[in-house]
Amino acid sequence: MNSPIRLVLRITAAVFVAESLFMLGLPLLMPLLNSAGTAPTSGMAILDAALMALATGPMVYFWAVRPWYQGRTQAEATRGQCETALARGQHLAKIGTWRWSIERDELISCSSEFARIHGVGLDEIHDLMHDYDARAAYPGDRDRIAAVFARADAEKTGYEIEYRILWPSGEVRHVLEIGEAVTDAAGRTVEHIGTIQDITDRKRVEDALHDSRSLYDGLIKVAPVSIFVQSSSDGKIIFVNDRGVELLGAAYPDEVIGKSLLDFLHPDHRAQAQERIRRVLAGEPVDQVVEGKVVRIDGMVIDVERSLAACTYNGEPALQCVFYDITERKNGEQAIVTAQEDADLANRTKSEFLANMSHELRTPLNAIIGFSELIGSESFGPLGNPKYLDYAQDIADSGKHLLALINDILDISKVESGGMELVDENVDVADTIRSCQRMMAERARNAELKLTADIDDPANSLLRADPRMLKQILFNLLSNAIKFTPPGGTVTIRAWQNLSSGYVIQVEDSGIGMDLDDIPKALSRFGQIDSAQGRKHQGTGLGLPLTKSLAELHGGSLDLQSEAGVGTTVTVRFPARRLVVQNPVPVEIAAAPLAQAGGANRS
Repeated sequence: MNSPIRLVLRITAAVFVAESLFMLGLPLLMPLLNSAGTAPTSGMAILDAALMALATGPMVYFWAVRPWYQGRTQAEATRGQCETALARGQHLAKIGTWRWSIERDELISCSSEFARIHGVGLDEIHDLMHDYDARAAYPGDRDRIAAVFARADAEKTGYEIEYRILWPSGEVRHVLEIGEAVTDAAGRTVEHIGTIQDITDRKRVEDALHDSRSLYDGLIKVAPVSIFVQSSSDGKIIFVNDRGVELLGAAYPDEVIGKSLLDFLHPDHRAQAQERIRRVLAGEPVDQVVEGKVVRIDGMVIDVERSLAACTYNGEPALQCVFYDITERKNGEQAIVTAQEDADLANRTKSEFLANMSHELRTPLNAIIGFSELIGSESFGPLGNPKYLDYAQDIADSGKHLLALINDILDISKVESGGMELVDENVDVADTIRSCQRMMAERARNAELKLTADIDDPANSLLRADPRMLKQILFNLLSNAIKFTPPGGTVTIRAWQNLSSGYVIQVEDSGIGMDLDDIPKALSRFGQIDSAQGRKHQGTGLGLPLTKSLAELHGGSLDLQSEAGVGTTVTVRFPARRLVVQNPVPVEIAAAPLAQAGGANRS
């Protein structure tokens, strides 16, 4: 077949053979040549053999080579996905991997996270590792790192070490490295492989926790309270500070630890303490602080304030108990109570003595007043000398003044000793005010004062009160107002009622008044205001205190408002429960002021 057609076929076959050799390789082609029976040294024979393979070559490619190539490509893609996932996982966990050659003393390979942990990129990590001790290892940790690596080489074992590294920026980072030795067949260490993890955040948390614990321990040590921690399971004390040891009268913590805190509580308070513990463990609210008693080791009983809260100690649920010694405070309170009781007893004794003495004094005073009035009236004939009449009047006036003083002392003594009893009646306040107004009219005229009354709804002014005491309240207030108001001034009595606030009686004057600081003195027993006008009218200082006490006996109150040079207003309030409610009758009553008379100065 030396024709041109055969030549074309040979050229075409040669091209196909070239492609087959590229795709299949010579090992696949040679069996085809041998099967044709052609010597491999003959070029034409090879072309002839290629013609024979023309029909079988594509079948080999599609059934053998192509599946192998596609599988390899898919495996490489899967491997790439796994490497990407591994790198992502290392980054999230902050863990890098590495291999180190012992023979060459250099880094063989590492992950990108290994480089990032050292603060550099993959293109810089090899240079950094060549001078690791000087550039990356923290100076204070270099000797410790070298010792760990040397021991691992010598013992051919794994190792685990925490140390610090330096970033190129100078920042200090904490890492945890875990490695192991790789040996050859002869047992020589040829490589180190391992992981390194960035634990800087964890170390910062640990350091902050350590600082917090140190601060807490310091506070517990210097705290002025006793702190106990007891197990929530068995109630045994598992921690106590120095103050707690001292509080319980122990010498060492071992004398307290292991015992139940309930054993140190007074038996009267154990049931309450057990209930508080139950409620705290159940998450129920309890009183923040309670008082109780503790029995010390030496038997002494002391007073304490106790607080309780749930806590965790060494990872186990527990209870924190805080005790504060209040024994001195309690002793002080008891001393105050005792002193008050003694003072009250002394005051009652004084009041009883004054009451008894007042009774003893009133008898001869009544005789003196009676006989002096008898002499002054010349009932048994003329005295002969007019001066005797003046003397008799002076004796009667002095006796009456002394009797009024004794009556005030007797009344206030009865109030203090609890001997004053109310005799309640339905009292017409309007009539009582008018009666007292008439009684004081002469004194007001002599003092050149205007005395008026302003009673709101006088037809409905019934009050449940002691009539004698009510009259004495009005008399004392009017007497004081007249006494301390200069000529030309005014004294006004006002009265009104309200179903919610009660009945109010008010006496207002335009007198000398007093400073704000003097008001407490005016309301105290035997209190005297030091002023020019006050010194002109020396009294006992019992009028206002007695009036206040009589008002309080009725469940009411007395309020005093005053301004020096302007005047004084005294307000007495009776509670609403003392009102006698009536059907209101509209009646107009003009409370005309009494006529003033003037001329005489007050003496």
